[in-house]
Amino acid sequence: MRSLLSKTRIGQAEKSYQAENYSDTLSYLEQAESAVNGDRKKLQTIIKIRKEYGKGLYIKGLRSSRSEPKQALKYWEHALKFNPDDKRTQLRIQKINTM
Repeated sequence: MRSLLSKTRIGQAEKSYQAENYSDTLSYLEQAESAVNGDRKKLQTIIKIRKEYGKGLYIKGLRSSRSEPKQALKYWEHALKFNPDDKRTQLRIQKINTM
């Protein structure tokens, strides 16, 4: 039952990510993490998805950084919520905040 819930939440996360609703995406992934109940393999899959979404947001930020620095900052702030350990994103945020 928990496995099905986890898969459902991952599917919902994918749809909300594509719709650029990143807060919901993160919420669905957190719910999926809770549903795997300590299964390391499934948890690693969710962590991989989080990192992929973070990377995608990082890239969106790069693409918009020159023309829309405020939007870039928003993308990077969301990216850090998905992957808090991403040093590249942390550095970009620091750099844009010192401009």
